[in-house]
Amino acid sequence: MALVISNLLWFCKNPKKNLLIEINGLKLSPLLLKLAVFMPNFEDVIDFTYEIKFKTARSGGKGGQNVNKVETMVEGYWPVNTSAEFTPEQKARINEKLANKINAEGFLLVKSQVERSQLANKQLVIKKMLALVTKSLLQDKPRKPTKIPRAVKEKRIESKKRTGEIKDTRKKVIPRFD
Repeated sequence: MALVISNLLWFCKNPKKNLLIEINGLKLSPLLLKLAVFMPNFEDVIDFTYEIKFKTARSGGKGGQNVNKVETMVEGYWPVNTSAEFTPEQKARINEKLANKINAEGFLLVKSQVERSQLANKQLVIKKMLALVTKSLLQDKPRKPTKIPRAVKEKRIESKKRTGEIKDTRKKVIPRFD
């Protein structure tokens, strides 16, 4: 499976190709295929793009007079809690990891106004949203606490002693008359 994905990576680098690729019965767009490369289990890629609602508005930035006339900014709203594609555990994990991007109504909000066309911004919103959700579902590796080696501890204490000796030489010498 990984071999097939690595051979198709060249295909994903060209965003203008909007073809669907079928692997083991799964039809994937290049965006989903890109995300699948980073997933440990290829079958775990979940396509929830049909649940995303889009809203457009006028955006600032480059585009000349086009900016004042055409609504190129795209906002994507995805209802996390009512999604049919995810289990309750996955929804809870998404809510926990993406709490700052989910509004009061329970929608995951992602917007894009980088590109000059509405379609390109819409694709960017989908890409960002898929990346966010996929990343939030990945399990973090548990940290293994490591013990500080004895040599490192001794080196630290030795350097502290040296700096202490240097500071001792800076002290004012009090003469003794015994």
